Formats: sequence, structure tokens, C-alpha cells
Amino acid sequence: ADAELDFIPYYNRPVGTSSFIGVPIILENSVFGILCADVDLKDAYDKGTVELLGWFTRLISILFISYTKQLKLGSTKKTIEIMNQLSDTISEKGSTFANVCTTILDIIVQLYDFTSSGICLYDEHSKKWYVSNYKSLDNTDEKYFTTPIPIYDSLIGITIKENRNIVLSCLDDKIQKDF
Repeated sequence: ADAELDFIPYYNRPVGTSSFIGVPIILENSVFGILCADVDLKDAYDKGTVELLGWFTRLISILFISYTKQLKLGSTKKTIEIMNQLSDTISEKGSTFANVCTTILDIIVQLYDFTSSGICLYDEHSKKWYVSNYKSLDNTDEKYFTTPIPIYDSLIGITIKENRNIVLSCLDDKIQKDF
């Protein structure tokens, strides 16, 4: 009974296993997993059972590789679509910087899960930072476009000043009030 728990790790108490079979699932020359079967009958598995499980492990490997390739292909296709979307906007006659920024925000929406995203630009005339474009799943308060961004007291300011990404999953009340 003790050997059973050492040999078959998916049980937490002895169950009386008398026959066990395990066939590796191999992906890219490495063991990815093991397809297992066990029963309380002695000598329940033979060469035919091993061959049958072997075919199942090959099928699992082929399906996994196929799905992985499809995901990579889908990702590559999505990247090309996004590049074309941006290129079309830039080359469009009469396209403005605001149009390009809007397209960039649309792309960000497609790629990442978020509530709000914006583009912050420096206004050389006023010597202040402003949100030029903003996309939100919530209603957008127009004050974000006319209120200067305080560089030293905001997350955007820290991002710009230190040239780094900041990710917060939960904002406290103080930060929400500041923005």
C-alpha cells in the first residue's frame, strides 16, 4: 500500500491498485505528460493496451502541436492585421496625428485587457503635458483633455520621467481622486 502511494501520486490514500500502465506524451523530444491507467485486477494490461495508449499519446501530441501552431499563426496574422491598420491610417489622405493616436488606442484595445488607456503628449507652447487621446470602457470626463498632467504627482508623470511601465491592478482612493 505504501509503494502504491509513492508510485501513483494522484492518490492520497491506498486504493488497492494491482495493475498500472503509464505511457509518456512526448512533445519536441521532451516528456510533456504521462497518460496513466490503473485497476485493482492483477495483470490487467498487456502489450495491446500499451500500444493502444501509445496511439492516444501520439494523437494528444499531434493535436497539441496543431493547436499551438494555429495559435502562433493566429498571433502572426493578428500582428500583420494591426500593422496594416496603422499603415492604412498613416497613409490615408488627410490623416492627422489625432487619427494616428486614435488608431494606436484601437490597437491597444485589441491586444490588451484594460479599462482605460490614453496617449499623453507634451505641449511645447504651454510647457505642460496633456492627454491628447483617450479610450475607456467607462465614460470619459472631458477634463482629462484640458487639465495639465502634473509630472511629479501622477502615475503618468512617473512613467514619462522615469521612462518605465507602471501596472496597477487596484487603485486606492487617493490615486483615483488625483485623476
